[in-house]
Amino acid sequence: MKIFALVCVRNESETIRVFAHETLRFVDGILFLDDCSSDSTITQINLIKSTTEKTVEVLTKGSWLWNEASNRNQLLEFGRSLGGTHFLTIDADELLTSNLHQIGGIRAIGERMSPGDSLEFQWLQLWRSTSYFWSIS
Repeated sequence: MKIFALVCVRNESETIRVFAHETLRFVDGILFLDDCSSDSTITQINLIKSTTEKTVEVLTKGSWLWNEASNRNQLLEFGRSLGGTHFLTIDADELLTSNLHQIGGIRAIGERMSPGDSLEFQWLQLWRSTSYFWSIS
């Protein structure tokens, strides 16, 4: 089993290092698709890549055009070409919570899944602090 996070990014330099650090705890690598960032997102990705032994790769687009389905499909094809078997689609401003480790992590969940299965996580939106949040199911 090889698990890749698939992440579309554009101007995510403020959040991408924390995102990558936390996400790499759960996956074998992160595959980014940069949609013409005008900040230091690519520089930050290269720093992440240089400080981990896990796979961190980035595809870049030549011109900005938001097409979510196309972007996700490019990442999925890229992930499959690198031997990926399981994929996590996540935004760079989202984090997986540490209690995921308590249930064995994504790998344990993936081992129980059949081909074609999908999994959806509960989304919590913090509100003013880490003690208050909105729960969206």
